[in-house]
Amino acid sequence: MARSKRATLIQLAHIGGKAMWSGDEDARKDWQQDKTEHRSCSDMTTEQLDAIVKELRKKGFLKNNNRSKYGPKSRGVVADVIRALWINMHQEGIIDDPAESAIGKYAKRMTKRHNNGLGVDDLGWLWSDPELEQRVLESLKQWRKRAWKEWLKEDLAKIPTGSTEEDVIALIKAETIRYHHEFYEWWGIAPQEEETQQ
Repeated sequence: MARSKRATLIQLAHIGGKAMWSGDEDARKDWQQDKTEHRSCSDMTTEQLDAIVKELRKKGFLKNNNRSKYGPKSRGVVADVIRALWINMHQEGIIDDPAESAIGKYAKRMTKRHNNGLGVDDLGWLWSDPELEQRVLESLKQWRKRAWKEWLKEDLAKIPTGSTEEDVIALIKAETIRYHHEFYEWWGIAPQEEETQQ
């Protein structure tokens, strides 16, 4: 148990220290040495690590939250969902760059204003702060919704007045328009007509 706690404290010290010093490792280690006489977290006692983590929480670089439901087994789960959604949005044509670095830039921009001006550009670090993690995920979902709303508006403009269900299905199959779930309510076109459109 003590070993597990120590590993967690080291990880939190790295997360908070990286945020506090904007990734400047020398500055982080200088600060740690000033506080504990050790530059490396691995050289610190559990009590010293605990003091470092408490200081980072006090300064606002680590959130005080209960992350029990985000234990070791679930670390990275939300990050994987974010990555999958990012790739999906790339395939849909919403996002130009599917690279991990592009996701990082987006995450940094989305987390900066909610993390004392310091954005988190590595999804691997987000697990310790569920609020920031969810902000990134929800912002992506909202972006996708806005894109689909705009596409719906464009596609509706391509459907001639008085079109029947068969007319709309023909436009979808010809890839003149995309399938939108609203079509089920308006024309009774079932989602299976979506085929590869999403």
